[in-house]
Amino acid sequence: VIKPRLGLTPAEQASLVEEALSSGCDLVEDDEKLAGQGKHLFDERVTLCLEAQRRAEARTGLRLGYIPNITAPMGEMLRRAETVARNGGVSVAVDVLTAGWAAVQELRLASEGLGLILHANRVTHAVLTRSNDSGISMLALAKLCRLAGVDELHIDPVVGKTGGDAEEAGIIQANLTANQVEQPVGTPYFTQRWGDMEPVLPVVAGGLSPLTLPRIWQLFGNNVMIQFGGGIYGHPLGIAAGTRAVRQALDAAMNGCSLTVAARTNPELQVALDAWRFAAQKHEATPPKLQVVRNLPRTC
Repeated sequence: VIKPRLGLTPAEQASLVEEALSSGCDLVEDDEKLAGQGKHLFDERVTLCLEAQRRAEARTGLRLGYIPNITAPMGEMLRRAETVARNGGVSVAVDVLTAGWAAVQELRLASEGLGLILHANRVTHAVLTRSNDSGISMLALAKLCRLAGVDELHIDPVVGKTGGDAEEAGIIQANLTANQVEQPVGTPYFTQRWGDMEPVLPVVAGGLSPLTLPRIWQLFGNNVMIQFGGGIYGHPLGIAAGTRAVRQALDAAMNGCSLTVAARTNPELQVALDAWRFAAQKHEATPPKLQVVRNLPRTC
């Protein structure tokens, strides 16, 4: 996720997109709060960033992606989606709660015709989901998003700045990816049957860094998109080093190796550990007792 979120010219943002994608990121997304850019600046930004994506693909030989946020009044949002598709983009992001369900469904129909992946950001969800005494749970919002037809949705990462409950995060992941979710014994969650409805890819983000990857891997497995902002752009040696540090931490987590041991042969990861040492012990602590279900059967 591009940082800083505001103040960059289209050319400056395209430069950051190209550097991140060339260094090991699979996808780069606009920040959900990227705003006030104006119609013509949006068009210029999308054109330049997609050109940057193609240069990174030529350099790496990989299929990469740039996800522009197109949230706007309905007519402008559809125009932006068409602009992305016309310039060769394959994915768009929408702030589903601020846009509204009717707008999301309309965009879903348009996206089908344009061949676009619909990435759902949940910005403003906390005013509904964070209180235990009132509001609506993120699980309910996630079910509505699947019903509305989004392809990817942000959920609680449990670690990082947005936190969340591990048990509920596991139930949400299951409801986004499985055909049927049975009611866990002794919980308030209901059995949910999804029939032949398409699955949704869970996305975890919010204050994540290389230090959080062992917990993320443990909680969610590989059926998840993991997003970083300051955890890459804030690396003392720059974006490329930040991306390599994330990759090194992910490899370590997948291989059951501690970050401290992995850092001995990975200098970018060592710099990240030194820079964020205050969090290292917290994120390499004893795993939580709850083990959520992961890699559930899915219909594609």
